[in-house]
Amino acid sequence: MLTFLFVIGFTFSSCRNDEKKRERIVCGIKVADNHYDIGKVDSRLDTQNMKRFCYVLQNTTDQRVQLDSVEGSCSCLTIEYYPMSIEAYSRDSLVGYIDVTNLAGSFSRSIYVNFKSGDVMLLRVIGHGIED
Repeated sequence: MLTFLFVIGFTFSSCRNDEKKRERIVCGIKVADNHYDIGKVDSRLDTQNMKRFCYVLQNTTDQRVQLDSVEGSCSCLTIEYYPMSIEAYSRDSLVGYIDVTNLAGSFSRSIYVNFKSGDVMLLRVIGHGIED
């Protein structure tokens, strides 16, 4: 009976929307939240249709980690800056913009951080475009 209660408790606790579940570590590079929420946007009223996003990349290892490239899943994403390498125990930023001009409803766009080792970290820019 105790085992059954433990299994039920674990199942329900794993279904919670816990912010810590969005933390990612790939190749020793940690991102506290791999989802960047730009919130609600209305491109009809907003004169600034390019929304900025920024991820802090933290090297948790004692060695430099090299990145190969960063790619967006669609032409609405522009990556402005990313580091080619991150020194041991240091931080750097990945900065970009998303064009929200034609985005309606809930959206999620992917960013692929490709490491020299061949590993990939998936980041997402999410939000909600106000529809007519």
